[in-house]
Amino acid sequence: MREGIDRSGGQEPSVAISIVEEIKQELVRGRYRPGSRLPTERELAQQLRISRSTIREAMRMLAVLGVVEARGRAGTHIASDASAVLREPFAFLMALEHPSPESLLEARETVEVRLAGWAAERRTEAELIGIQAAIGAGRESGYLAAAPAPPPRGTYGDFHCAVARAAHNPALSSYLITLYEWQRRQIPATAPVRIEDWPRLADSLATHQRICDAIRDRDADAARRLMTIDMQYARDFWAFMHAPQALENASDGDTAEPEESHRAP
Repeated sequence: MREGIDRSGGQEPSVAISIVEEIKQELVRGRYRPGSRLPTERELAQQLRISRSTIREAMRMLAVLGVVEARGRAGTHIASDASAVLREPFAFLMALEHPSPESLLEARETVEVRLAGWAAERRTEAELIGIQAAIGAGRESGYLAAAPAPPPRGTYGDFHCAVARAAHNPALSSYLITLYEWQRRQIPATAPVRIEDWPRLADSLATHQRICDAIRDRDADAARRLMTIDMQYARDFWAFMHAPQALENASDGDTAEPEESHRAP
Protein backbone atom coordinates (compact mmCIF):
# COMPACT_ATOMS: atom_id res chain seq x y z
CA MET A 1 0.00 0.00 0.00
CA ARG A 2 1.39 3.38 -0.93
CA GLU A 3 2.46 5.68 1.87
CA GLY A 4 0.40 8.75 2.57
CA ILE A 5 -3.10 9.64 1.46
CA ASP A 6 -4.09 12.82 -0.31
CA ARG A 7 -6.00 14.87 2.25
CA SER A 8 -6.70 17.89 0.11
CA GLY A 9 -9.86 19.45 1.46
CA GLY A 10 -9.19 17.91 4.87
CA GLN A 11 -12.47 16.04 5.13
CA GLU A 12 -12.14 12.82 7.13
CA PRO A 13 -14.91 10.91 5.29
CA SER A 14 -13.20 11.49 1.94
CA VAL A 15 -9.90 10.24 3.39
CA ALA A 16 -11.60 7.11 4.70
CA ILE A 17 -13.10 6.50 1.26
CA SER A 18 -9.63 6.86 -0.26
CA ILE A 19 -8.37 4.13 2.08
CA VAL A 20 -11.28 1.89 1.11
CA GLU A 21 -10.47 2.32 -2.58
CA GLU A 22 -6.77 1.76 -1.93
CA ILE A 23 -7.38 -1.55 -0.17
CA LYS A 24 -9.73 -2.65 -2.94
CA GLN A 25 -6.99 -1.89 -5.45
CA GLU A 26 -4.52 -3.93 -3.40
CA LEU A 27 -6.95 -6.83 -3.68
CA VAL A 28 -7.02 -6.42 -7.45
CA ARG A 29 -3.22 -6.30 -7.58
CA GLY A 30 -3.00 -9.47 -5.52
CA ARG A 31 -1.17 -8.05 -2.54
CA TYR A 32 -3.97 -9.17 -0.23
CA ARG A 33 -5.61 -12.56 -0.53
CA PRO A 34 -8.80 -13.88 1.06
CA GLY A 35 -8.05 -14.63 4.69
CA SER A 36 -4.85 -12.57 4.83
CA ARG A 37 -4.30 -10.35 7.86
CA LEU A 38 -4.23 -6.57 7.48
CA PRO A 39 -1.74 -4.36 9.35
CA THR A 40 -2.97 -3.15 12.72
CA GLU A 41 -4.85 0.11 13.10
CA ARG A 42 -1.71 1.72 14.54
CA GLU A 43 0.49 0.41 11.72
CA LEU A 44 -1.89 1.66 9.04
CA ALA A 45 -2.17 5.07 10.69
CA GLN A 46 1.62 5.40 10.79
CA GLN A 47 2.09 4.10 7.26
CA LEU A 48 -0.55 6.38 5.74
CA ARG A 49 0.14 9.29 8.10
CA ILE A 50 -3.49 9.74 9.05
CA SER A 51 -5.48 9.48 12.27
CA ARG A 52 -6.50 6.16 13.78
CA SER A 53 -10.12 7.35 13.86
CA THR A 54 -10.02 7.64 10.06
CA ILE A 55 -8.58 4.12 9.82
CA ARG A 56 -11.42 2.85 12.03
CA GLU A 57 -13.98 4.55 9.78
CA ALA A 58 -12.41 2.98 6.69
CA MET A 59 -12.44 -0.47 8.33
CA ARG A 60 -16.13 -0.03 9.17
CA MET A 61 -16.85 0.79 5.52
CA LEU A 62 -14.87 -2.23 4.34
CA ALA A 63 -16.72 -4.46 6.79
CA VAL A 64 -20.08 -3.26 5.49
CA LEU A 65 -18.91 -3.98 1.94
CA GLY A 66 -17.91 -7.48 2.99
CA VAL A 67 -14.23 -6.93 2.21
CA VAL A 68 -12.85 -7.38 5.74
CA GLU A 69 -13.87 -9.14 8.91
CA ALA A 70 -12.73 -8.56 12.49
CA ARG A 71 -11.45 -11.65 14.30
CA GLY A 72 -10.97 -10.33 17.79
CA ARG A 73 -7.41 -10.63 19.01
CA ALA A 74 -6.42 -12.17 15.68
CA GLY A 75 -6.94 -8.77 14.09
CA THR A 76 -8.68 -7.68 10.91
CA HIS A 77 -8.52 -10.01 7.92
CA ILE A 78 -9.60 -9.90 4.30
CA ALA A 79 -12.90 -11.78 4.14
CA SER A 80 -12.92 -15.26 2.66
CA ASP A 81 -15.25 -14.07 -0.13
CA ALA A 82 -13.85 -10.58 -0.58
CA SER A 83 -13.90 -11.11 -4.34
CA ALA A 84 -17.64 -10.39 -4.20
CA VAL A 85 -17.01 -6.66 -3.91
CA LEU A 86 -14.83 -6.76 -7.01
CA ARG A 87 -17.74 -8.24 -8.97
CA GLU A 88 -19.95 -5.27 -8.19
CA PRO A 89 -19.03 -3.19 -11.28
CA PHE A 90 -20.07 -6.02 -13.62
CA ALA A 91 -23.28 -6.61 -11.66
CA PHE A 92 -24.04 -2.90 -11.86
CA LEU A 93 -23.45 -2.95 -15.62
CA MET A 94 -25.96 -5.78 -16.00
CA ALA A 95 -28.45 -3.83 -13.91
CA LEU A 96 -28.14 -0.97 -16.40
CA GLU A 97 -28.26 -3.15 -19.52
CA HIS A 98 -31.00 -5.56 -18.34
CA PRO A 99 -29.78 -8.56 -20.37
CA SER A 100 -32.51 -10.91 -21.55
CA PRO A 101 -32.85 -14.43 -20.12
CA GLU A 102 -31.72 -15.77 -23.49
CA SER A 103 -28.52 -13.71 -23.46
CA LEU A 104 -27.78 -14.82 -19.90
CA LEU A 105 -28.25 -18.46 -20.87
CA GLU A 106 -25.99 -18.02 -23.89
CA ALA A 107 -23.31 -16.51 -21.65
CA ARG A 108 -23.67 -19.33 -19.14
CA GLU A 109 -23.43 -22.04 -21.76
CA THR A 110 -20.36 -20.45 -23.33
CA VAL A 111 -18.58 -20.41 -19.98
CA GLU A 112 -19.95 -23.39 -18.07
CA VAL A 113 -19.24 -26.06 -20.65
CA ARG A 114 -15.55 -25.13 -20.71
CA LEU A 115 -15.38 -24.80 -16.93
CA ALA A 116 -16.83 -28.29 -16.47
CA GLY A 117 -14.07 -29.77 -18.62
CA TRP A 118 -11.38 -27.87 -16.74
CA ALA A 119 -12.89 -28.93 -13.41
CA ALA A 120 -12.49 -32.56 -14.44
CA GLU A 121 -8.84 -31.91 -15.24
CA ARG A 122 -7.94 -29.65 -12.31
CA ARG A 123 -10.21 -30.37 -9.35
CA THR A 124 -8.87 -31.30 -5.94
CA GLU A 125 -10.37 -33.94 -3.70
CA ALA A 126 -11.75 -31.20 -1.44
CA GLU A 127 -13.42 -29.49 -4.42
CA LEU A 128 -14.95 -32.78 -5.55
CA ILE A 129 -16.41 -33.20 -2.07
CA GLY A 130 -17.73 -29.64 -2.31
CA ILE A 131 -19.46 -30.34 -5.63
CA GLN A 132 -21.14 -33.43 -4.20
CA ALA A 133 -22.09 -31.51 -1.06
CA ALA A 134 -23.73 -28.80 -3.18
CA ILE A 135 -25.93 -31.42 -4.81
CA GLY A 136 -26.97 -32.80 -1.42
CA ALA A 137 -27.44 -29.40 0.19
CA GLY A 138 -29.62 -28.30 -2.70
CA ARG A 139 -31.93 -31.26 -2.25
CA GLU A 140 -32.23 -30.59 1.48
CA SER A 141 -32.98 -26.89 0.98
CA GLY A 142 -35.86 -27.63 -1.38
CA TYR A 143 -34.30 -25.54 -4.16
CA LEU A 144 -36.61 -22.63 -3.42
CA ALA A 145 -36.39 -20.36 -6.43
CA ALA A 146 -39.17 -17.82 -5.92
CA ALA A 147 -37.57 -15.23 -3.65
CA PRO A 148 -37.12 -11.46 -3.70
CA ALA A 149 -33.36 -11.86 -3.20
CA PRO A 150 -30.77 -14.51 -4.08
CA PRO A 151 -31.63 -17.73 -2.24
CA PRO A 152 -29.31 -18.88 0.55
CA ARG A 153 -26.29 -21.07 0.01
CA GLY A 154 -27.13 -24.66 -0.77
CA THR A 155 -29.59 -23.88 -3.55
CA TYR A 156 -29.70 -24.95 -7.18
CA GLY A 157 -27.01 -22.65 -8.59
CA ASP A 158 -24.42 -23.54 -5.95
CA PHE A 159 -23.68 -26.77 -7.80
CA HIS A 160 -22.69 -24.81 -10.89
CA CYS A 161 -20.63 -22.36 -8.85
CA ALA A 162 -18.83 -25.24 -7.11
CA VAL A 163 -17.95 -26.74 -10.50
CA ALA A 164 -16.72 -23.33 -11.66
CA ARG A 165 -14.42 -22.93 -8.66
CA ALA A 166 -12.97 -26.39 -9.26
CA ALA A 167 -11.90 -25.25 -12.74
CA HIS A 168 -9.27 -22.96 -11.15
CA ASN A 169 -9.98 -20.05 -13.46
CA PRO A 170 -10.81 -17.17 -11.07
CA ALA A 171 -11.71 -14.74 -13.86
CA LEU A 172 -14.37 -16.99 -15.38
CA SER A 173 -15.65 -18.37 -12.08
CA SER A 174 -16.20 -14.83 -10.75
CA TYR A 175 -17.96 -13.94 -14.01
CA LEU A 176 -20.23 -16.98 -13.69
CA ILE A 177 -21.06 -16.30 -10.04
CA THR A 178 -22.09 -12.77 -10.98
CA LEU A 179 -24.32 -14.14 -13.75
CA TYR A 180 -26.00 -16.45 -11.25
CA GLU A 181 -26.54 -13.70 -8.71
CA TRP A 182 -28.15 -11.57 -11.39
CA GLN A 183 -30.22 -14.40 -12.82
CA ARG A 184 -31.58 -15.30 -9.40
CA ARG A 185 -32.77 -11.73 -8.94
CA GLN A 186 -34.77 -11.98 -12.15
CA ILE A 187 -37.15 -14.51 -10.60
CA PRO A 188 -40.14 -12.48 -9.33
CA ALA A 189 -40.93 -12.64 -5.63
CA THR A 190 -44.50 -13.47 -6.65
CA ALA A 191 -43.55 -16.21 -9.12
CA PRO A 192 -46.49 -18.67 -9.35
CA VAL A 193 -44.24 -21.75 -9.28
CA ARG A 194 -41.19 -23.06 -7.52
CA ILE A 195 -38.41 -25.15 -8.92
CA GLU A 196 -39.90 -28.20 -7.20
CA ASP A 197 -42.87 -27.84 -9.57
CA TRP A 198 -40.67 -28.11 -12.66
CA PRO A 199 -41.43 -31.45 -14.40
CA ARG A 200 -37.80 -31.97 -15.46
CA LEU A 201 -36.20 -31.31 -12.07
CA ALA A 202 -35.37 -34.98 -11.46
CA ASP A 203 -33.72 -35.26 -14.88
CA SER A 204 -31.63 -32.16 -14.26
CA LEU A 205 -30.56 -33.38 -10.82
CA ALA A 206 -29.57 -36.72 -12.29
CA THR A 207 -27.47 -34.84 -14.84
CA HIS A 208 -25.81 -32.90 -12.01
CA GLN A 209 -24.80 -36.20 -10.42
CA ARG A 210 -23.46 -37.49 -13.74
CA ILE A 211 -21.42 -34.30 -14.17
CA CYS A 212 -20.02 -34.82 -10.67
CA ASP A 213 -19.17 -38.42 -11.54
CA ALA A 214 -17.38 -37.31 -14.73
CA ILE A 215 -15.39 -34.74 -12.75
CA ARG A 216 -14.55 -37.45 -10.20
CA ASP A 217 -13.31 -39.70 -13.02
CA ARG A 218 -11.40 -36.79 -14.60
CA ASP A 219 -13.33 -37.34 -17.83
CA ALA A 220 -13.29 -33.83 -19.32
CA ASP A 221 -15.13 -34.80 -22.52
CA ALA A 222 -18.01 -36.34 -20.58
CA ALA A 223 -18.15 -33.37 -18.21
CA ARG A 224 -18.44 -30.94 -21.13
CA ARG A 225 -21.06 -33.06 -22.89
CA LEU A 226 -23.18 -33.42 -19.77
CA MET A 227 -22.94 -29.74 -18.91
CA THR A 228 -24.19 -28.92 -22.40
CA ILE A 229 -27.19 -31.15 -21.70
CA ASP A 230 -27.77 -29.40 -18.39
CA MET A 231 -27.72 -26.02 -20.12
CA GLN A 232 -30.67 -27.23 -22.21
CA TYR A 233 -32.46 -28.10 -18.99
CA ALA A 234 -31.68 -24.57 -17.79
CA ARG A 235 -33.43 -23.20 -20.88
CA ASP A 236 -36.42 -25.42 -20.18
CA PHE A 237 -36.54 -24.23 -16.58
CA TRP A 238 -36.58 -20.56 -17.52
CA ALA A 239 -39.31 -21.24 -20.06
CA PHE A 240 -41.24 -22.99 -17.29
CA MET A 241 -40.85 -20.08 -14.88
CA HIS A 242 -42.25 -17.69 -17.47
CA ALA A 243 -44.89 -20.00 -18.97
CA PRO A 244 -45.35 -22.94 -16.56
CA GLN A 245 -48.57 -24.29 -18.04
CA ALA A 246 -47.22 -24.38 -21.58
CA LEU A 247 -44.13 -26.30 -20.57
CA GLU A 248 -46.07 -28.64 -18.29
CA ASN A 249 -48.32 -29.55 -21.20
CA ALA A 250 -45.30 -30.15 -23.38
CA SER A 251 -43.69 -32.33 -20.72
CA ASP A 252 -46.66 -34.71 -20.73
CA GLY A 253 -45.11 -36.23 -23.80
CA ASP A 254 -41.41 -36.71 -24.33
CA THR A 255 -39.28 -35.89 -21.27
CA ALA A 256 -36.15 -37.50 -22.62
CA GLU A 257 -32.69 -36.06 -22.43
CA PRO A 258 -32.05 -33.17 -24.84
CA GLU A 259 -30.93 -34.13 -28.31
CA GLU A 260 -27.27 -34.93 -28.96
CA SER A 261 -27.31 -32.27 -31.68
CA HIS A 262 -27.36 -29.65 -28.90
CA ARG A 263 -24.12 -30.91 -27.41
CA ALA A 264 -20.86 -29.01 -27.62
CA PRO A 265 -18.40 -30.23 -30.25
